[in-house]
Amino acid sequence: MRGSATTYGKRYSFLNATGIIVSGEDNDALSNSNPAAVKVEVVNDEPAGPEKAPDPLDAIRAEIKDEINQFVKLSSLTFEDKSYFTDAEKADFKATIAAINEGAKAMGPEEGLKVKLADLKTLNRAIGDELAMRQGKTDLTKAMTDALRDKKVGEQQELG
Repeated sequence: MRGSATTYGKRYSFLNATGIIVSGEDNDALSNSNPAAVKVEVVNDEPAGPEKAPDPLDAIRAEIKDEINQFVKLSSLTFEDKSYFTDAEKADFKATIAAINEGAKAMGPEEGLKVKLADLKTLNRAIGDELAMRQGKTDLTKAMTDALRDKKVGEQQELG
């Protein structure tokens, strides 16, 4: 048993050190008469051919991914376990995104991605503005809150 463990350790230490990948089941101990029972593949660290040029549209795709993540974040925010947006509003948002996708498909790849990115940014701004209003973070909401507070203070002074 000790010899088997030592052989196993040596074999896998050698394979790990040299970068040899063994595919298939390690059953060469079962078949000493068949030395090809385990296939060995040498992994070459060098690139196989000329490097593929980066796709110029990858940057736009990354921005689109960021905008979609922002959309998910904005549309799923909650306050005291209640969503700021109703299920119907969320369905409308998703329908808008579906329409944006369909519109982008009708164009060429580059133009479609650029339009999709611009439309997603516009949608996120609109959702962000609506969210800010619902959270009471807009200038108008603040002004109304301040006016009501001043009115209450004035009424209290009249009563006092």
